[in-house]
Amino acid sequence: KYFPMAGTTFYILNEDLDTALARGGVQAPPGGSPLRAWIMSCEAQQAAVCSQGNRVFEASTVATLRTDLQGQAELGTLSAGTYYVYGGNQRYRQRAVLWNVRVDVREGANSSVKLDQGNVTAVN
Repeated sequence: KYFPMAGTTFYILNEDLDTALARGGVQAPPGGSPLRAWIMSCEAQQAAVCSQGNRVFEASTVATLRTDLQGQAELGTLSAGTYYVYGGNQRYRQRAVLWNVRVDVREGANSSVKLDQGNVTAVN
């Protein structure tokens, strides 16, 4: 059974966060990703890498959205293109998880996204 991410704020980014972090200079550990490196550096209070990732994240964010009780959210008035809905860093089944979901917005179409454990990404 899937549980929706109800009433949660997510961020809409103009590119995949791993790609943005790598382009911004956050280096991935062997066998890891820039996203994992950023999250782990913030948890370990390593200010340099954490701040660097925060700047990249802020620069890549174009809007925010809030999910309803079913984990559904409208993307609003975004221009046509590809976006990534990111957020919800939490624990699920003893694993750190988050959402980093690709969404393609078409011109003139109402776009929405549903966020639940069906499209979650494990961090560790």
